Amino acid sequence: MVRVGGKLEGHSHRLAGVTVHYGDSPTGQGTVLLLPGIGLSYRAYTKLIGRLRSANFRVVSPHVPDLARVVEKSNITVTLRTVGIVAARLLELIDPEQPMFVIGHSLGGGIATEMVASHPESFFGMILANSIGAPDDEGGRRSPLDWAFSFPSDLMVTRDLPGTVSSVTSDVIRMLGPDSQPLMSLAHAAQRADLTKPFRVVKRIGIPTFAIHSDMDRVIRFRSFKKMVELLGAESKVVPGAHGWMLTEVRSIDQVVIPEIEKMRVAAYRKASPNGSLSSGAIST
Repeated sequence: MVRVGGKLEGHSHRLAGVTVHYGDSPTGQGTVLLLPGIGLSYRAYTKLIGRLRSANFRVVSPHVPDLARVVEKSNITVTLRTVGIVAARLLELIDPEQPMFVIGHSLGGGIATEMVASHPESFFGMILANSIGAPDDEGGRRSPLDWAFSFPSDLMVTRDLPGTVSSVTSDVIRMLGPDSQPLMSLAHAAQRADLTKPFRVVKRIGIPTFAIHSDMDRVIRFRSFKKMVELLGAESKVVPGAHGWMLTEVRSIDQVVIPEIEKMRVAAYRKASPNGSLSSGAIST
């Protein structure tokens, strides 16, 4: 379980003959599924995880390249939707406490959107931070290599460079080694992603959603963020920082992310059934 602060204990399950690693923490009042950006794992998000644990959330975070390996092993094309399906299978084995919420950063935001659109009965709220998925008609299509490496390069644009490098070093090493092939598959999926339909499904179902962007993001264009907010009909906010702000900007985490996820938890319990338990019926569909 939790060792110190925002560090999660590593666990694993076998899916389709592939070992899927994930981080987990002790039980809490609800569970946050954390889906990291491309090339990163939960190890890079210690500040966010520490704040979520202080707010008494259980935090579960899978290693996304492992999810992509399961998809490839099943001879299925790696897309944000197929990776989300595998993530949902993993959650069934983990048995998270309800209510369950999801925070998706960058690539993780696209996977989160597909999961919520496909499994609305499982989630009581979603926060998307610098998420991919909205069409960028003016910018043209970006290369898979650009998608795979633009996020790590953008991490260098930060006020906490030593802290950022320390957080992501082990993830970058894996990205250049055993994770390179699944990461390229994920980069292709990111390049092709157009989540117009899932965004509209989430809006129609009425899952509480909050979208965040940062003012120095060089990975996700601002017009894409605005289009996503329009499609979701979601509340939104722009915070200071680069694409990887969620790794280091404690002030924005404390002032934006934690209040929003706590607000979603309060709303979930208010919609609980008369006996005080939570069920899929607590969400209006």
